Amino acid sequence: MARKTNITDIDNINLQQIRLSALNLQLRSLRFQAKALDSISAEHTAGINLGTSRYYDYLDRTVGVFVTRVKEFLRVADTMPADEACSWIASMAAWKTTIIGQAQEEETFQSSLAVARVKADIAGRPVSPLDDIPSDFTAQEVKAHSFCLTAEKAQLKTFSMQVAATCNLGMEIILTAASEAGKKRDAASTSKAVNAK
Repeated sequence: MARKTNITDIDNINLQQIRLSALNLQLRSLRFQAKALDSISAEHTAGINLGTSRYYDYLDRTVGVFVTRVKEFLRVADTMPADEACSWIASMAAWKTTIIGQAQEEETFQSSLAVARVKADIAGRPVSPLDDIPSDFTAQEVKAHSFCLTAEKAQLKTFSMQVAATCNLGMEIILTAASEAGKKRDAASTSKAVNAK
């Protein structure tokens, strides 16, 4: 039986904990995306893994380090001087932009390779609309390549979007922590000024 929520329970909700939970799940999802791209890559080389997925692994690890830095900031945000916090945030924002840019560049590059590979595989053979399922085996092979390309490009886009989502959520957490720390500092200095009177 579900527990009834009291209005006072809302005061006890820790939104940063919810964001952190989402961040951890985003990171897990990104790791699975990288593994899916690794499998797709191996399938295109007759089941032999030639290490072409190393860039996804690199991005996955880089985003993992980014998430670790987000968590480090949460531990020190309340005690960090405001100017140091601003410097940290600026550094993380620049790094986020770089990581997302790298993911988008890799998506574009790998998509162009996929298109070229499929064009070579189906060269000279007629391509039917994606929704039509042909009855003869030659056309079915061509159709399989078409679906493969569609799936691979979607997977590449998903990976790139997952990188962006994880990094942007990390920035939300950092900025929220910095804002909350600033409010606490202001409240403490106001309280100190009032007590001094």
